[in-house]
Amino acid sequence: MTKNLLLIFSLSLLPFFSQAQKQTQKWFFANKAGLDFVTSPPTVLTGAQIMTNEGSATVSDAEGNLLFYTEGVKIWNKNHTVMVNGTGLKGDLSTTQSALIIKKPGSTNIYFVFSLQAGLANDSLFYSIVDMNLDNGNGAVTVKNVFMSEYLSEKLAGTIHCNGIDYWVMTHNRGTEFRSFLVNNAGVNLTPVISNIPTPNFLSLLVGWMKFSPNGKKVGWARGNGQPGTSFELFDFDNSTGIVSGALQLAAFTTPSSPGGPYGCEFSPDGTKFYGARVFNNSNIVPPVIYQWNLCAGSNPAIVASQFTISSPGENYGMQLAMDGKIYMNCEAGYSMSVINNPNAPGAACNFVYGALSIAPGAIALGTPNFPSNYLKQLPTFTSTINCSQASFSSLSLVDPNAGCSAANNSITGVNWNFGDPASGNNNTSTLANPTHLYPGNGTYTASIVLSGICTSDTIKIPVTISGHPVLSVAGSFTVCKGDNNIYTASGANSYTWSNSPGTNTIAITPTTTSVYTVSGTSSLTGCSSVKSFTIVAANCVGLNTPGNEDNSMRIYPNPGNTEINIETNKDCRITILNQLGNPVLEQRIQIGKNLVDISQLSNGIYFIKSSDGTKERIGKLVKIN
Repeated sequence: MTKNLLLIFSLSLLPFFSQAQKQTQKWFFANKAGLDFVTSPPTVLTGAQIMTNEGSATVSDAEGNLLFYTEGVKIWNKNHTVMVNGTGLKGDLSTTQSALIIKKPGSTNIYFVFSLQAGLANDSLFYSIVDMNLDNGNGAVTVKNVFMSEYLSEKLAGTIHCNGIDYWVMTHNRGTEFRSFLVNNAGVNLTPVISNIPTPNFLSLLVGWMKFSPNGKKVGWARGNGQPGTSFELFDFDNSTGIVSGALQLAAFTTPSSPGGPYGCEFSPDGTKFYGARVFNNSNIVPPVIYQWNLCAGSNPAIVASQFTISSPGENYGMQLAMDGKIYMNCEAGYSMSVINNPNAPGAACNFVYGALSIAPGAIALGTPNFPSNYLKQLPTFTSTINCSQASFSSLSLVDPNAGCSAANNSITGVNWNFGDPASGNNNTSTLANPTHLYPGNGTYTASIVLSGICTSDTIKIPVTISGHPVLSVAGSFTVCKGDNNIYTASGANSYTWSNSPGTNTIAITPTTTSVYTVSGTSSLTGCSSVKSFTIVAANCVGLNTPGNEDNSMRIYPNPGNTEINIETNKDCRITILNQLGNPVLEQRIQIGKNLVDISQLSNGIYFIKSSDGTKERIGKLVKIN
């Protein structure tokens, strides 16, 4: 019975595998803390120079290499030295979200650095420009502290525009205004889109994080300053217009002596869950907790009612989703971070672990790095089943029970596959959700899929390795005399068919003309087959005592030869001695008469001698022996 080796692998396309997410690979934050998410759990990085009480921002390139980081006051380059002109930014070390970095749309080297001052102090938003082509690739600040807005809270968030190219940067004033600034290839539009939504008690609005959902359709925040009226709230966001609407209060705390103040918040990578971190109140009556809400529970009352409370033995502050699909937060443990390991899962299945990750020698502060939300969007999961050369792709999550939930990342309306096999012509592409493709043989191919939807277009690259086919080789003489009988041996498989005739691994061939032959070999382990083609050149061998030869223009003797042979010719000519693969191993010009040729360096075996006098070529056989 033939065995087919089915290679099944799951392409778990969490943010780590999508095409832009390595910009979040490295974190530098708090008090000289650093993490590299190239490993799981992340590797602690040293060398950071940042020292801040709260906010920060970090950016890496598309390969995950650090570019620079900031706390809104200074910018450090990849060498952990202050960037050229990188001081004096008008952020603040005690701003909840003091900084945000956005790459200029359409540019390869220009980055906007947004810095936000502390609330009830100077409370203004500015941007500066970094050109990474300067200072030998270390970057330099070329424009500094362009004023954008004032009388603001400490909230600063970013997400991608509906067009998939531009960005929105949003903050909130001390009153009722969300202010959305468009960032495109022309720069930063200083005239914001303003959304007025009544919010009680502006003092309770100042402190606490604001986050976009990964797909940019929701905005959530923590309103907390130890004042009455603190809360966690959720809003709708139109990332085509920048307009905020539809306020939903998830939880409210009415007095300073009731449960403690909201501070950190974050969305799950698939967008279906929202989390909030509540720290101690001043009287320490109620212990700190983590809340979870199911944004796909249905109606607004159902979302509010879905609240799940996770007890924590200590305080947890800023919350940030990472490219490994987990949520990290600084915690009261001092040199550790708490982790929500499965934030897409409901209730206790989210697996919150207090103080799970040590960041020593770095020490925690209140904040974590601030990133544009779309960098951490979770994409659908695919599997590929490979049977010999045929790969069958299937989606595990294009059809999702949360398809009607605006926060979820599943608004996909079309798919376009490219299988990375251009030689297959029109068969190299497909618009099917679950296509198949027949690859030509062993090798690693890069398939890609473009997922299209409402305000979304994501490209995912998928490596496909075909390895079940035997690698065939054929041994024998490939330049022979017409009519000679030669033995050819195939290897690399378990069973063979020669030129459509069954056989063993050897076959005798007596060619009369130059011809192409094939051998097919099948592996008993995988059931996969390969075909090997080879050409046998059938030459007219003359002048070498070939039976029936009447051309005596050249004689070679002794044949077989040992260390030297004599070649007699009636014309000046050039001779070339070829091995059985047709490769030249010796060339020499000879003259009319008797010529001595040294063959001592040749290995024992059969060779061919080709002579050419400019008008005629002859090929003969030579046997070398000890």
